[in-house]
Amino acid sequence: MVLAQRPDKAFGIGFQVGSPTALALQFYKAKGMSTDILLAYNLKDFLFVNIHGL
Repeated sequence: MVLAQRPDKAFGIGFQVGSPTALALQFYKAKGMSTDILLAYNLKDFLFVNIHGL
């Protein structure tokens, strides 16, 4: 059985265009906690920042 694993210190970037506009960042660690950051905004209404430790 083969398991896929990300290399240490890898990262991912995602984005969404529209309403709201968003940017997602993910930083992976082989050991310990990885980090997931989400920034979403609508220039007229709000800014939303969410940070997760995974």
